[in-house]
Amino acid sequence: MLSLSLDITSHLSSPSLTIAIASGGGYAGSLYRASRPGGQWHADGVPVAGASGPEWTMTMALEGAAITYRLGPQTSNTIKMWMPTDLPASYRLNGGWWDPKRGITTSSGRVSAIADQFGVRPMVQATVANQPDYTPAASDGGPAIVWPETANTRFLAPAAPFAPAYWIFVMRYRNGTVATFPSEAAVPDGDYPAIISSGASPNRVMGERGTANLFQTSVWTGTARKNAAPTPSATLLPLPKSLVELQGVPVSALWSLGRGAGAVQDDPAAVRGWRGTFYDCLALGQVPTDSMRDFIVGCLAWRNGLQSSLPNGHTFRHVATMLR
Repeated sequence: MLSLSLDITSHLSSPSLTIAIASGGGYAGSLYRASRPGGQWHADGVPVAGASGPEWTMTMALEGAAITYRLGPQTSNTIKMWMPTDLPASYRLNGGWWDPKRGITTSSGRVSAIADQFGVRPMVQATVANQPDYTPAASDGGPAIVWPETANTRFLAPAAPFAPAYWIFVMRYRNGTVATFPSEAAVPDGDYPAIISSGASPNRVMGERGTANLFQTSVWTGTARKNAAPTPSATLLPLPKSLVELQGVPVSALWSLGRGAGAVQDDPAAVRGWRGTFYDCLALGQVPTDSMRDFIVGCLAWRNGLQSSLPNGHTFRHVATMLR
């Protein structure tokens, strides 16, 4: 009886084992800290190699895993960050997630392919002259895909058509301070730089010449939400690194990133590639619910350092998208 009593007393007096995020939002680069030393970090129940101290830094590869810390027979609470891969399959169908931070193929500073994190449709470009540039560290965050600030023919395309209903980008137009789209049709100024298109109207979203607005004629959509604005607007510029959401009726097409699209007013179509930087991009085959959209926006904001750009009342402005 005395032995049992001592055993119970020992267990009751053992300090609890907890983990918390000590700095960062919980995604890659964030510091996790355990309440006691001497344990082992686990991701989805598997020991994390080399992670046996009380502090551990989240890696890109383990974002979204269920993180715990084990010390002898004790297991801590669980921290799991929300990721786009947590979206229902029905939404991911006819979509894709292209993040230069997670899977990109480059050569001599050019992008030849970017992996789809849903594992379905990579965006590729075999022609070197049409490949966007790559930067491992843009001035406002990276890695990123970069289009020239002048007229260009660069883009990344899927192998087969798909029909998205919703897009969200982390992107910038030129240096982030330019207030109007170009107004000249001739090289090198060009005009109508496109965010996405199939290469022909009306499957395109692009800037209107000489204005801060998106083009309104024969387009997939002529409005966007910037940084989770409550309502969409035709006005897009100036566009420093920001969240940009597009929504429209699904159309099966070769939707491509940064691709120039379709002659307008007899101007050449070949000079209408995007001008600026893509840091992240997600497309879905269905328009997300309000709750899903909050998680999507929050996740991309925190993963790309834009949480302070969200509206004051947004669910995830001050706390990252954690599931548990």
